[in-house]
Amino acid sequence: MINLSTTVPGRTANKGHIVIGGHYDTKVFSDIKFLGANDGGSSAAWLLEMARATKDLKLQSTLEFVFYDGEEAVIEWSDADSLYGSRHDVDRRVADGSLRQLKALILVDMIGDKNLGVDKETQSDEHLQSVIAQAARQLGYSKYFFQYEMGITDDHVSFINVGVPAVDVVDAQFGRMGPQYDGMGEFHHANTDTMDKVSQQSLEIVGRTILLTIELIEKT
Repeated sequence: MINLSTTVPGRTANKGHIVIGGHYDTKVFSDIKFLGANDGGSSAAWLLEMARATKDLKLQSTLEFVFYDGEEAVIEWSDADSLYGSRHDVDRRVADGSLRQLKALILVDMIGDKNLGVDKETQSDEHLQSVIAQAARQLGYSKYFFQYEMGITDDHVSFINVGVPAVDVVDAQFGRMGPQYDGMGEFHHANTDTMDKVSQQSLEIVGRTILLTIELIEKT
């Protein structure tokens, strides 16, 4: 496994780092062909475009874009068999002393869903969620954010566990919900997670909202 990252240097060395992250691995199944257009694909594509769109942005803070590998379980989800890339990144930052540079981590996951609805994820930092909500209001996107609550263990938890403010921007209801489906919807970890379920508009809504969120974080 390997994490990939790129950095947009800030203008002031001591203003800290804001990490924008997502996982690019997809789940391996023996019984279905899993494409992961939304679960893995959407966050990877979104990160590439956000890195391109912000390369000339002159912030005080340094922006890091990190593509995490190994978010998915290899065999069966557990604390030991999941979040490999983010756990490694935390260990690396603790070892080299750079963890204290992090002022925020914004994780995106499954944000390409045509029926976009970002979860008010219950383990996430509430202040960061309030900043995202403010950005969404300013842009007229409130209906797409935080209309329901669900706890999701995702790569942001690796950072929350060591005291870094982190938020998971995740659409946790992918398709119809119900006991007959996976806990995150009928298309989650199914062979129906295909390109026809992904929306350019959803990616743009999240992109514009997080871009404004970054600017608001800079002012705090």
